[in-house]
Amino acid sequence: MNVGKAGVIMLTYLFIVFIAWMLLSTPFESTISGFEGMGGLAGDELDTQVSRSRSVFNMFFGGMAVVPLIWFLIWVMRREPDWGFR
Repeated sequence: MNVGKAGVIMLTYLFIVFIAWMLLSTPFESTISGFEGMGGLAGDELDTQVSRSRSVFNMFFGGMAVVPLIWFLIWVMRREPDWGFR
């Protein structure tokens, strides 16, 4: 696969990940914020878990974007020029 085609595929993938994050972040945030501020004995623990859930959600989508991007950059940089002598 040539670099141009792989670059277009990578940009398309990043666009899809970004759109998925935009579409899923609002319902996730609404669901999680519903648990926030609930009183009772487990109020502090629940608030801690809510903030952790937000962090995990954002790190998941960040990983979905960064890991393939780093792999793509390594793949592009490892290609050596062809020094074919005849």
